[in-house]
Amino acid sequence: MAKAGRGADQYMLRLPGGLRDRIKAYSEARGTSINSEIIRILEREFPEPWSVEQRMDDLLRMLSVLNAAEADEVDRFTNEVEETLRGIIGGRVDGLTDEQRERVLRAYERYSEQQAHDAAATDPEMQPDERAVFDLIGTTWKFAPRAAKDGDNK
Repeated sequence: MAKAGRGADQYMLRLPGGLRDRIKAYSEARGTSINSEIIRILEREFPEPWSVEQRMDDLLRMLSVLNAAEADEVDRFTNEVEETLRGIIGGRVDGLTDEQRERVLRAYERYSEQQAHDAAATDPEMQPDERAVFDLIGTTWKFAPRAAKDGDNK
């Protein structure tokens, strides 16, 4: 994730009532700033696009590393291939026709059906607490812990 700082693009943002307070409470509970939480989530939801050439070069470079046959390198390569396929399907990889994307989508759906686990749902940008919530309820809603008020347990 690129760090924003002086000279970075700026945008005045209007938030619905109460949203800033919820983000502030969540970021304070995590020991981060409101800005860094907003940037982290936006970066995850709007990733930088890849070119087909860039991704193929990356994968070929990783393939050459596999000569060492380290288990973690094989896992890393597998994850990169799956991420590239998701990037093609989701539009992050530039330079493909709609027909090519559709063929990749159909192949990936067949691949996903054969897997016993939901590897397509993993997101390396999620924090461990976000992953636990996502695995449990299927969303990454952000809530800061709050103290119980009198009458909450009724």
